[in-house]
Amino acid sequence: MVRRNHKGFSLVEVLVVLAIIGVMLTVAGINWRKYQANTALRSAARDIVSDIQDCKAKATSESRRYLVAFSPGTTGFYWIWGFAGNGYDFVFKQKNFSQYGNGVQVTSTSGNVFSNAVQIEARGITSICTVNMTNSLGSTATIRTNITGKTYVTFNIK
Repeated sequence: MVRRNHKGFSLVEVLVVLAIIGVMLTVAGINWRKYQANTALRSAARDIVSDIQDCKAKATSESRRYLVAFSPGTTGFYWIWGFAGNGYDFVFKQKNFSQYGNGVQVTSTSGNVFSNAVQIEARGITSICTVNMTNSLGSTATIRTNITGKTYVTFNIK
């Protein structure tokens, strides 16, 4: 009886391992896309909150009004206006949601002064406003401002 010394893996063992790796990569890829879409929504909402807070700080230090206006729908823009006064020139900035990837958009806005904008007075008082955002997965972010200038964001991640 001749004994053979086999070293290595059989073809069946290699194919089973490759199949398992393929399934794991498929699941990971799907979850990675969800993670990216939800991270983009969070980043966009937090940037808006940051811009509103920045405008509040500038409004009080420069003693002039600012306005952060939104364009609901698929256009993916919002604007920041700093009104001229007290030796400061007019400021206009346009922010684009395309930097966060496709699918992030403002779906609706409502406010007590302007229906699509947050107004920040020279004393730091803001108008009451709600901004609703969504991404391609249906996850949502809701940004709320109150009269004291506090801005809150809540997320419903899917």
